[in-house]
Amino acid sequence: MLSSEEFFLSVEKFSEKKLNDKQKEAIIYTKGPLKIIAGPGSGKTEVLVLKALYLITVKGVNPKSIFLVTFTRKASEEFLSRFVNYAGALKEKHPELSFEPYDIYSGTLHSLAIRIMDEFQYSKFEKYRLLGDFEREIFIFKNFCRIIKSPKLLSFFSFFEDEEKTKEKSEEELLHDRLSLLSFLFDFIPQNLILSKKLVKEKGYDNNSRVRLIAGKLYRKYTDLLAKENYIDYTHIEWLFLQFLNSNSEESKLFIEGDGTEYFPGIRYILVDEYQDTNPLDEKIYFTLAKRSKNLTVVGDDNQSLYRFRGAVVDCFINFEKSCKDILGEKAVRVELLKNYRSDKQIVAFINYFLKKHKEYSDYKSAWKKLSIEKKILFSSGIEVYKTTENSVIEIEGDEEELAEKCYYLVKELKSRGIISKYSDVVLLLPSTREDKFAGEIRQTFEKKGIPVYNPRAKSLIYQKEIGVMLGALLNILPEESNIPNSLKETISFWKETFERESSEELKKKVKELSSTINPENLNILELFYQLLSYEPLKSFKENILTSANLARLSQLISSFSQMVEERNSLISEFFRTFLFILSTKSADLQEVKEVPQDMFPIMTIHQSKGLEFPIVIVGDLDNISGDWKLGKMEELFERFLKNYTKGFSWERNTLDAVRKFYVAYSRAQYCLIILKKKEVEPYSDRRPWKTAAFPGFNLNWHKTFSKKFQRKIKDDERPKNKKTS
Repeated sequence: MLSSEEFFLSVEKFSEKKLNDKQKEAIIYTKGPLKIIAGPGSGKTEVLVLKALYLITVKGVNPKSIFLVTFTRKASEEFLSRFVNYAGALKEKHPELSFEPYDIYSGTLHSLAIRIMDEFQYSKFEKYRLLGDFEREIFIFKNFCRIIKSPKLLSFFSFFEDEEKTKEKSEEELLHDRLSLLSFLFDFIPQNLILSKKLVKEKGYDNNSRVRLIAGKLYRKYTDLLAKENYIDYTHIEWLFLQFLNSNSEESKLFIEGDGTEYFPGIRYILVDEYQDTNPLDEKIYFTLAKRSKNLTVVGDDNQSLYRFRGAVVDCFINFEKSCKDILGEKAVRVELLKNYRSDKQIVAFINYFLKKHKEYSDYKSAWKKLSIEKKILFSSGIEVYKTTENSVIEIEGDEEELAEKCYYLVKELKSRGIISKYSDVVLLLPSTREDKFAGEIRQTFEKKGIPVYNPRAKSLIYQKEIGVMLGALLNILPEESNIPNSLKETISFWKETFERESSEELKKKVKELSSTINPENLNILELFYQLLSYEPLKSFKENILTSANLARLSQLISSFSQMVEERNSLISEFFRTFLFILSTKSADLQEVKEVPQDMFPIMTIHQSKGLEFPIVIVGDLDNISGDWKLGKMEELFERFLKNYTKGFSWERNTLDAVRKFYVAYSRAQYCLIILKKKEVEPYSDRRPWKTAAFPGFNLNWHKTFSKKFQRKIKDDERPKNKKTS
């Protein structure tokens, strides 16, 4: 084993990163629960990697005794890659070290749950087949599409709907919305540890009681159907994993407690990243794992909590110390990583100013006090671009067309002057990247003038040329179906027109041949898909990194769908009425590639940018943000069951969510932050406060005030201090 001194000397040498005292404190603390508050750009991934290595190489912990959870698959890959590289460098420097880095339990929670239940042969897990997100949508559609139309459910859906907006929607839009609501409900109930048996026994004559009773019955029906068909979704994988941990079976004991051998050492350390976006079900799993060792380390930042709409409860992070005392009987140690090694000095000053002004706003003081942790980010990057440019936080004003033009000329000038070496050094972050909004104006302007745009979250998979050609080809092969919804008819026409316009004569000839020989009773749509790839233009699309990724995405979706169709003679009707309907109404994203193509200008959602950084960040479409009515109503309905929630702030949470979203966007910038402000901005309204959440304290005229304040502060800091003389 290494000493602490040897460990830090070695890792700082090969990583070429000097650790600060707080980072070292977080790494070396190994006795009991630990809460690490990690601001943007504070090096939390480095700390997590080194903490795991410190446990192994200094404390002699078996890698199999470490359970480390990341929030996304991408974060998991980044952690493991750095962990394995650092482990290799340490072993090369210190040959006496002998451990296998891949033995560590690291990944997203559901991937770890699957790995462990499979590895320890949990009998209840073996019978299930996992439903991916798209498969789950198909499953809900097939089993609840008709039920949704029942008059008995009208009171249930009415509870969550705005009556005026509902009247304006078509039957298909309403169907889509209600299916989405059910999908959300079926996650919300288990994520918040609400027992369906309590809901189905709900008694009371008020509307909320009746709606909860229906919700309980719908959820019970969903879980019964899953069990009947031996399916399980991601949320219920975690629910099953919790059952495994609490089963007191030989398998669970072997995993948690071990048997004293190096093969089964038991779990001694639990490390969880992005804890601000955990939920009560996840929290229950972590505390169950930590009950014996008490060694639970969580890393997070309440100001970067983005996933309430997916069930995240920031209160779990806020109240972590209390939970440790109540559940583990231990006092949690708190370490703050607040030094920002990413951003220019003025950008750091701005993100502090942005939050400070919002927290001072009288309508939200109480909510911020209860639902956030007071802290200030410290400038530590050494980047001082503002000294050259006067301002590294810039506001540009105009209408959408003007802003798109200004963005184009800005990016073009930055490249031509050599300030950036590639277009991907600049990113445009938006609340939504759907191209029927500002993102579409940007694409049109940039591509018209010769700069290609990369926008994988545009919800536009079905409108890509390569997808249109492939689906158009398949639709020309398959027999036509009747009773297709009007919206789908329009999309089918688009695909067929794309096929006719873009296809080679060879492809058209092949399609005609296949259509005349097709046997509906022995049909394999995926096989047709692969046959068509041999013909132009699909053959060329297959050679391009972006178009091939989209075709791969479509093939995955077709494969998932095909596996769910039990009766082959219904495959064609299911393909039209289920697969194509969901594909068109759910507006699937493009398949993302691992890295942004360097010769393309990236547009990203703010959620997509989490964990990333860019030399120059542009943030736009500031008012294209809304409160989550459905989520607020769900929290209202189940309030008495939500033990982890701080009560009384359901309305305010929408505004805090919006503020946090822009805080994340602004803190991605290294050298320059550019904020696009529309000429006509709706002023602050207590009916829709989130519309102006992008501005510090909802003040539309913030820029001059902040700029002057910052320059004055710099002059004060640089003014020589009077020295006392003896």
